[in-house]
Order: sequence, then structure tokens, then C-alpha cells
Amino acid sequence: VYHEQFRLMLAERYERISASVINSGVSGDTVSGMLKRLERDLLRYDPNLVLLHASLNGPEDVDVYARDLEEIILRIQGKTEAEIVVITPNLILDEAMGTLEERVEVMLDCAQKYHLAVAHQYALWKVLKQSGFNIRMLLSNGLNHPNAFGHSIAALKLLKPMG
Repeated sequence: VYHEQFRLMLAERYERISASVINSGVSGDTVSGMLKRLERDLLRYDPNLVLLHASLNGPEDVDVYARDLEEIILRIQGKTEAEIVVITPNLILDEAMGTLEERVEVMLDCAQKYHLAVAHQYALWKVLKQSGFNIRMLLSNGLNHPNAFGHSIAALKLLKPMG
């Protein structure tokens, strides 16, 4: 997965630094679910870096999504010294898009508002699709979840996020 690939890339690039990764993601969870378990699954660890990848599963209601994402950011900033990197999602097949494009815009707006770095893999996936690449080849389930190579796109974007 992307966070393990990222950790290995950091270890290779910065040999004297060790990094521990705690994956608090729950498969199929929404940003609303993340907010409910934020204290238990993230804040109690007092992290130095938070990779906020919270868009693929919704909720579809963009106003609820924006409210909960902003609350997560504010709580992390209020209770930790952690740097936050917002990771936009991978592209998914058209039939599963729903409000994903709008949620990406919310992510980018929040990142700008709160001065967060962005690993904008969504833009790269869109370029791949527009150039004729069959993105289904990067999806493990052929619909929305990236395979190992698809995860490497996020890992590479994490090495050089936009701020």
C-alpha cells in the first residue's frame, strides 16, 4: 500500500532516519467515520505527520463531507504538532464517481485554507486517463481500489507534495 511504499522510499533516501507508520485507515470507511474514531485511532499517538487520505468512500453529501473533513483538520491541528499532508484519491471508473470530483475540490480548498501540503495524485490519474491509458489496469478490483502500482503513484506524490 502507498504508506508502506512511502516509508520504504523515505528509509532509502534518508538512511539515518527511522519512521514508524500507524495505518488508522478502515476499509470502506467515510470521512464521517474517521471523525468519530479520530481520538482513538490517531490523536492518542501524538503523530509528527498525518497523511490524510479521506475521500474515496464519501459521504456523497458534499456539505457533510466538507464539514467533517474540516473538523478532522482542526482537531489534528488543535491537539498535535503534526504536519498534515492531504492526499487526493486515485481516479475511479466513471460509473462509481458519484461526487468524488466535488470532494477532491473540497480537499484542495481545505488544504489551501489551512496551509496544508497536498499530494495531488488525482490530477496525475486524470492525465493518465486523458492520454488514453486504461486506468482499470491500475485498479485491483477494476473499479476503485488501486493495485500495488496504483499505490506507488500516491507514494511518489508524497515524496514531493505541493504546499
